[in-house]
Amino acid sequence: MKQLDCKINKIAFGPEYEEVAKKCSAMGFVLQERGNLDSSEKMFRHALLICERTLGLEHRCVAYSCDNLGSVLLDTGDLDGAEAMHRRSLKIKEKEHGLEHLDVASSCQHLSNILMAKHDLDGAEMMQLRALMTMQKVLGPLHPQIAISCGKLGGILQDKGKFHRAKRFFQCSIRINEKILGPTHPETIKAQQKLQQMSEATNQETAIRLIIEQLDTDRTGRISMTKFTDIIKTMDPSLDSSMIGSLTGISTDGTANITDLVYCIFDPLIEQ
Repeated sequence: MKQLDCKINKIAFGPEYEEVAKKCSAMGFVLQERGNLDSSEKMFRHALLICERTLGLEHRCVAYSCDNLGSVLLDTGDLDGAEAMHRRSLKIKEKEHGLEHLDVASSCQHLSNILMAKHDLDGAEMMQLRALMTMQKVLGPLHPQIAISCGKLGGILQDKGKFHRAKRFFQCSIRINEKILGPTHPETIKAQQKLQQMSEATNQETAIRLIIEQLDTDRTGRISMTKFTDIIKTMDPSLDSSMIGSLTGISTDGTANITDLVYCIFDPLIEQ
């Protein structure tokens, strides 16, 4: 019955139905690139409709059309719509290719990005990890796509506060890029910068926690220079005591104002 319906719809759309669907998709990409998202969405929806009615609901071309529509829906801010399209695509690809296929990994990555945008970090982590595992099996451990996925997973783990685990994935991304692309390649440098930024953010977070603890235990609003030095060094271990002393005014009793310490931490953030 379904095959008969498809034949009827092929006749209804005309003998060039595949070309029509391809042209609709191509126009959708052009309009999306130009920022005309409403018209782009209409083109992708029309291409999806043709594929559904002529090829069936579970054809791989339907999955690719869902990917295209999901992409423009993400651009319009329709996160629920984008997620629904990519989940539908994933389901079709799993049935078509099995669980260990690059197309499946691609859908998982799309879903991870959407879930990140929806602040569902657990869901984003799970999808990115699944994509990474699939790509490792298909592509092997040393591939640029593996490096990219490791970097993305590191970013998710960083947002979740899992800094030690995030560091391992950032380092993995750097290692792969250095071996394949070389140490001076833009992607390698980009991965190194991500690790450096995370390290700095972790140090700042530790320093802020120490300040809060100090404020809780000492209501005078002042802090010993020794404690001041210890906290600042959590941010930049390369600083020596004389350099740290120049950051703030020290009173005759060897103490500094906690407020000065807060500014030492937040000034670099404000200047970024």
